[in-house]
Amino acid sequence: MAFKDKVILSHRRDFDGIASAAELLRLFRGSVERAIFTNPNKGLMLGALSELKGMRNMELYITDLSLSEDGMLEICNSIDEIRRNKNKIFWLDHHPWPEGAIQLARASTEMLIAGENKDYCAAELVYTNLVKDDAVSKRIAELAHLTDFNIRPNDSALDGQLIKISKCIAFLDESDRRSNELRERLMLRVSEGEISGEVIDEVYAIYKESEEKNLSQLKETMDSFSVGNIRIGIAFAENLQSNMACSVIKEATGANVQVFVTTKDWAAHVRSDSGIDSSILSKAFGGNGHAQASGFTLNPTSKELGEAIKWYKNTVKDSAMRAFAR
Repeated sequence: MAFKDKVILSHRRDFDGIASAAELLRLFRGSVERAIFTNPNKGLMLGALSELKGMRNMELYITDLSLSEDGMLEICNSIDEIRRNKNKIFWLDHHPWPEGAIQLARASTEMLIAGENKDYCAAELVYTNLVKDDAVSKRIAELAHLTDFNIRPNDSALDGQLIKISKCIAFLDESDRRSNELRERLMLRVSEGEISGEVIDEVYAIYKESEEKNLSQLKETMDSFSVGNIRIGIAFAENLQSNMACSVIKEATGANVQVFVTTKDWAAHVRSDSGIDSSILSKAFGGNGHAQASGFTLNPTSKELGEAIKWYKNTVKDSAMRAFAR
């Protein structure tokens, strides 16, 4: 049986997800039916998978998306349903997974590379396991490694380009038509081995219009507290690049654990200094991630922004007191 259509399902929130998709686009040039971008959230993942349930004879490549305990049964059931429609599924991810999630997903996939990898990001897994012999894809994977492991290159021009494109990707962390179209153009640019140019400049110009407003909101909502020797800083903004936002929180509060929350979807991006496991806090809320970079999502009980932020802060503080005091 010929599997003509290739479909990509990747992470939309960071460069690693875009880079993974860009490599696959190069590998399957001319035969990619579509690329869908989402985040590792139960509702978003199920919504993305629901778009594929009518497809047959396709190969689905899932990259840079983890499976957490929250929703793992429903998501794997959805994947299994897609597979029974004469489709093949390949899943490559480098984030921590619960053991039960790995066992469930393995039963529904042709290839599963999952679980925490401290050496390779998702784009590197795609390159080493699928692409292998393409110099441009190798370079894409190397750039993704820098951004995903928060490594600043010595080349100041390259550093500036990576910061710029990362801000653009974070800004496009939406599912509306305009964001999807701009993200696809950006993916095409990256697939050519380029991280600068017209589309990045276009998105960045739009992003810059909102940056000042978001930085102001971040500073106005900033708070911090201590749990033993650990200082935790938290702040909110509608949309900012997470590493940049956490750097601002760290500089302003001296916190060695930084929690940045995007109010557009109430997703928390947690970063921590070396030696402190940020995922302890994220896992307390059903989230996941690496020791120095993790995340979770909460749904505030109030629709009023000020009350929602107050509730979120108190909820995180109470949980952090318990999680880090152990």
